[in-house]
Amino acid sequence: MSEGDSLSSVLERRAGRARGSVRFLGLREDEEPIAFSRFAEEAGRVGAGLRARGLKPGALLGLMVRSDMNFARVFLGAVAAGVVPVPLYPPASLKRIDHYLDNLRGVLAVLGLDAVVVAPEVRPVLELVKREGLRGVRVLDLDEVTRATEDPIFHRAAPDELAFIQCTSGSTSVPKPVMIRHENVLANLDALGQQGGDGEGDAMCLWLPMYHDMG
Repeated sequence: MSEGDSLSSVLERRAGRARGSVRFLGLREDEEPIAFSRFAEEAGRVGAGLRARGLKPGALLGLMVRSDMNFARVFLGAVAAGVVPVPLYPPASLKRIDHYLDNLRGVLAVLGLDAVVVAPEVRPVLELVKREGLRGVRVLDLDEVTRATEDPIFHRAAPDELAFIQCTSGSTSVPKPVMIRHENVLANLDALGQQGGDGEGDAMCLWLPMYHDMG
């Protein structure tokens, strides 16, 4: 990747013309592969939709979305808009909701989110989440965000610009937000490409949840 690149500029270059495809496997294993070019273009449309909803470059957008194709759409859409995605993994079950809220409280204490995208299945805990520091934060519906029809946009980010905020796992202490810049992401992608191959005919399988701090 050329010097001066950002993740958003990579998306822009690949929209409409990149080869290859990506497939997400989860509970619904009938998900069809989607071409990289189309996926990058969709990210640009989601980004335009976020801008249309008043989110400006640098705004912090929480993601309470399960690890599936829609997570990737919104995450990359935020990057395309210059909005900073902050993955807030949804609770695995309501049985451990107290532990989940304890961790969330620690993260929200140091973040000032501008909005949060919420998946339908997380709606039951939304009121609890609001009481834990999201009062006044705009709540965006996942389905509406991913149905964006605006023309794609791609923010011209500098390499040292903030790309996203990653929370640590919380296995040894309260999760802590970590700032990840575009240059960090591209260095990681380059390393993956060198080790696993990123040419035509190469395939790579990633099993980690998309909100994981190794992802």
